[in-house]
Amino acid sequence: MSVSVFGVGPRVAILACLSESLALRGYPPTVQEIADATGLWPSRVHSRLERLRAEGYVTWTDGQQRTLRFNA
Repeated sequence: MSVSVFGVGPRVAILACLSESLALRGYPPTVQEIADATGLWPSRVHSRLERLRAEGYVTWTDGQQRTLRFNA
């Protein structure tokens, strides 16, 4: 899985990575997997995910692994 941030921006790259993981594997990627796929630092991925959560695009259960999902 590899989604470049160049030309699309981090938000789109992160959402594309989530979508691709759910479609191909049936479960969401970890922050590290998103970082590896997009070329972003894990701390940057985490802050972008927090922003996407605040904006209502994604959700997850705090304290549990692999619960990242698109909001319905």
